[in-house]
Amino acid sequence: MSHPAAADVLFVDTNNAPPEIQAVQRTLAPGEKLWIIPSYARLPQAQRERASRASTENERLTKLALDCATDEPGTNAAACDAVGDGLRQSELDRVAALEGYVGDTLLNELNDLVTDGRRWHSVVVSGHHENGFFAGELVSLSRQQMHQLLSVSLNQTDAAPNLYLLGCDTLTPRALNEVLLPAMQTRGDVLIVGAEDKAPTKYEPRNIAFVERAFKRAPGLRQVSTVDQLQREQHVLRANNWPVALWLDGQYVALHGHQRIAVPLSAPSALPAVVGESTATLALPSAEPTTENAASPR
Repeated sequence: MSHPAAADVLFVDTNNAPPEIQAVQRTLAPGEKLWIIPSYARLPQAQRERASRASTENERLTKLALDCATDEPGTNAAACDAVGDGLRQSELDRVAALEGYVGDTLLNELNDLVTDGRRWHSVVVSGHHENGFFAGELVSLSRQQMHQLLSVSLNQTDAAPNLYLLGCDTLTPRALNEVLLPAMQTRGDVLIVGAEDKAPTKYEPRNIAFVERAFKRAPGLRQVSTVDQLQREQHVLRANNWPVALWLDGQYVALHGHQRIAVPLSAPSALPAVVGESTATLALPSAEPTTENAASPR
């Protein structure tokens, strides 16, 4: 079934971030919808909570494992063995909670939305960047999967799209050159808002304030015509102590200056307009996602 074009928002929730979802929902204009993948139909709240608890336990044990890695006298070998066993089990528990949901599953859900004629003016990716991967509690996206996600999602709009990357190191020059810009061969008009350094955790008030401010200032950002104006906007967005960087029309602006980083002239390979075979279904939660589940740092 085809639907008319709408000024909606796509939220790619790799990081299990209900507070950020709610922040975006508060900025929506009347009639706008927020489409979430992984969908709550495919990954219900109970599974997300199980994954969150396992991730929190994994982070706790990781800190203990660092202590075990020292050669200081008095290290309890048996206790450290138990920490290692617990680390492995917590990761197995997180994976089990997701019941086989992986990057390709997320791309299939995106395919469902595209096939159904859904369109949006903005794309949000909640998750952090490291060595070409964008990842969080729920899903890890490889560089190629991220290319597919962006090349498809950023073309589901009738106007110049906005891309918000909510996580650590999501808009460094390396992330731009290796992951983001190669996927934007046909959309050099994208406004990108992301982090040039370690971002606040997903549940911190300053992070939520930044998300709302960034969405509300997007129309003004689209009106800038000089690098100086773009730098001023970047300083305004830093009011929430969020390490924001901006990219627009080939200009990259961060805390300590700016540089020109243009979209490559040619793509390394043609990317599909629609990804994979559709096997997933999408449904929004009946109410705003709650923050009652244990939130964990990025």
